[in-house]
Amino acid sequence: MTFSGCAVFDEQLHKTLSFEDAFNAAVPVIRQREVEAKKDDGFSNPQLFVGENIRGVLDELAAR
Repeated sequence: MTFSGCAVFDEQLHKTLSFEDAFNAAVPVIRQREVEAKKDDGFSNPQLFVGENIRGVLDELAAR
C-alpha cells in the first residue's frame, strides 16, 4: 500500500467516518513518512476534490 493509501484508508478512516476529514488528517502523516523515507523528488502533495454529485453520498455514508 502507498503512503497515501495506508494513511487514509488503513489509519484515518478508523478514526472518523468522514472521508474528507480522514484525507485531511492523512496529509501531514504522508508528508512525514515521505521525509522519513528520504523521498528525494519532493512532497507528493496529495489532493482531494469532492464534487457536488458525490458530496451527498459521502455525507450519507458518514452518517451511518
